[in-house]
Amino acid sequence: MNNFYSRFRFQFKLSNCYRSSILLQSGVQARVYSRQYDGASPTKLLPWIENTQVLVEDLHSRKDMPFNINREIIKLPTVDKIILGEVKAHWGQYKQSYDQKHLLNYFTQVDADQMTLFWLYTNRLGISELPFYHKVVLRFLQGITPIPEKKINMAFIYQNFISLLFSYKIYDHVIYYHKQLYPLVCTNGSIINWLPIIQIALLNASKEDGNKSLKVLMELHEELDLRRDSFYEFIIPYLSKLPINSKSLFQWNKALVKNGDLPSKSSPHFTKVLSLLYKHKNIQAVEKLISVMGNANVSRLVSNRWMDTQTFIMFIKCINLTYEPQKTLDKFLNILKADPNLKSTSRWILLMKYTNKEKISFDYLKRKREQYISAAPLNLQFEECINIKEEGEFMKSFAKLVDSNKIIPIPVLSKFIEVMLKHDSYSSPSLENDFLFSESLKLLRTHIKTVDSGNLRASQRANRLIDNHLLVKGFVTGVLESETLTFITKMKLVEKVLRITHEAMPIISNSKELIKFRSYETQLVVNISLLFPYAMFKLNHLEQGLTHLEIIFAHIQKLPHDRSVTISPSITYALMECLSKFWTHMDKIDQRYSQKMDSYQINVTKIMFTALKLDQNSVKPETWRSLILCMLYNRPLEEVKTVLKWLIPEIETAGEKHPVLEVRNCSHPLRVIFNEKTISAFIRRGFKGYEGQEYKPWLPFQFLVEDISIKYGVPINKEKAKKDVKLGLQKLFSLDEGQVNNRWKTLRTHNLVGFEEMLNHYNNVWDKVDTLTYDT
Repeated sequence: MNNFYSRFRFQFKLSNCYRSSILLQSGVQARVYSRQYDGASPTKLLPWIENTQVLVEDLHSRKDMPFNINREIIKLPTVDKIILGEVKAHWGQYKQSYDQKHLLNYFTQVDADQMTLFWLYTNRLGISELPFYHKVVLRFLQGITPIPEKKINMAFIYQNFISLLFSYKIYDHVIYYHKQLYPLVCTNGSIINWLPIIQIALLNASKEDGNKSLKVLMELHEELDLRRDSFYEFIIPYLSKLPINSKSLFQWNKALVKNGDLPSKSSPHFTKVLSLLYKHKNIQAVEKLISVMGNANVSRLVSNRWMDTQTFIMFIKCINLTYEPQKTLDKFLNILKADPNLKSTSRWILLMKYTNKEKISFDYLKRKREQYISAAPLNLQFEECINIKEEGEFMKSFAKLVDSNKIIPIPVLSKFIEVMLKHDSYSSPSLENDFLFSESLKLLRTHIKTVDSGNLRASQRANRLIDNHLLVKGFVTGVLESETLTFITKMKLVEKVLRITHEAMPIISNSKELIKFRSYETQLVVNISLLFPYAMFKLNHLEQGLTHLEIIFAHIQKLPHDRSVTISPSITYALMECLSKFWTHMDKIDQRYSQKMDSYQINVTKIMFTALKLDQNSVKPETWRSLILCMLYNRPLEEVKTVLKWLIPEIETAGEKHPVLEVRNCSHPLRVIFNEKTISAFIRRGFKGYEGQEYKPWLPFQFLVEDISIKYGVPINKEKAKKDVKLGLQKLFSLDEGQVNNRWKTLRTHNLVGFEEMLNHYNNVWDKVDTLTYDT
């Protein structure tokens, strides 16, 4: 028998003549057993995939097993006549007396590989001679009670034979043989791999024959016991990995859900589909899916079998995208009415947390919650309190929580401090609670927790850091957004919070102790520390903010190299905004302070480059663009050139370490920085001229073309650039004095270059632009 296996192993092609004879015989036999399919109703089809070449390439790429059933979809093994004769002999001996003992005794003598080969050949013999398979093989299988699972794998026999029926397009017999073999599989207890059968049906789908393969596949699916077998857990993960249009994945998901195919293992795959719907903002597909779920009455299937926490969250996020999210959410909750999880606090906390409060009213959520949980537990009351958008209502709800004499969670307390600082009128005695009269700083001192590297366990440190971060962030946010506090008062409060935080957490200014913390704890400490320079930049205290930020970055640089830290882009953006305000109001700053701006500009640039090295995502391209534009209008061109000569190599180096985008992609950082607005700014800035320098308006545009566009491949919109140059020349040399304002009249007095000479300079630059070609 070993020779039997080795001869078969390396013969892997099916001759055309043999295949043709099979098709001819099966065509004749179809008249005996056939169920005719004259056409397929679109509503009775499982979805087809337009690009079947993707399927073919995927199946060809698999080389894991010589007899992998998936590879048989493309190439079927050659039939060895000697082996085929041996298989026929065994079945012939059984046919003489229909005595099962001979075959069962033979099965006990062969190993698993030999058994697999026996049934591969038996099924191929059956495809060429369907009456033999019907009268002999089925009789043998149906006569064994019970079928020995260890020796006869009915799932393999089923999936191989049904796959062959689909492969040779013998659709008329699929349902018949399914009904004969499927009960044996269920009795045998083995699990069917449905993927090969589905793949063949997809490959054979053709509009020319009315997509018969997909209609038969749908009928096959309708015959399944969905409590036992499922297409979902096979086809959805497979399609999600293929480089195909996501539309096919959405259609398959909808079709299977419509048929109630949601098995116990489907939740991660369902979540993946919903994530793609959310990513692509496919509102129509979301609404259709909700509608199908309602019409299919999937509420009878609702349980953790297909709806885990992540699936539930993704459903809420997708519902937020729809045109009428409150109505859609109402449909969704109606679908889940039989779900016992809707009576759990955790589900409603998630609903409160993830629903879009601008589109779905809090009162609606509360009314819905009361239908399932009449008396909300305390943790749900806390979540409802923190999700109240209207701040006056929040304060009333907070007062009720205080009256209950329960410990107020830090997130709720943090929001209270924030709201109280933003609107100090809420501190009035009208709330009738002594707790609300306490000053915010006293609250902060009371609730902020000491954190050091001493006797605390790592989990305790992390929890304390999380609470402290919420408290300090709530305080700082309230101060910054306050409608009544003056700038001086705001700054004093921020400085007091800084002192309180340092007293409770001396670790902030001790890099030696910080090294002892775990990576997650270190990140929390950095997040708390960065709140203070952020507040200072927002309050236009540039020098103090820079000093704090330099100290924080110095601590981060002393950390071990394997401990990465993320820096919020909001910090560098706030720094850039603060700096740009000083540049914008340079004429209002006295000369002595104005001289400091040169050193500030250098320090700010160095800080932003340091942030970029510590975390490549800490400075967004939009922030660099804003900085370049601000410098372009407020500083000499040479300073802009210097910054760009530092910046672009840094961006290119980051791109080499993390190769995500090429310059031809419009999302590449250089493309974001040098967008049409930036290019126009360079052209227009040239016409404004530079104080104390000879008037040469073409220089900024020349630098942009030669040092940026040509060198780094950043494209220039030629038509837009021509319009900007033409407009500048018209205003500078226009004969009609009424068309220009006093600023342009002043520029004319500074301009010593004639029209022809200036036009030549621009043409020289333009000749270089015309030679550029971009792969955009």
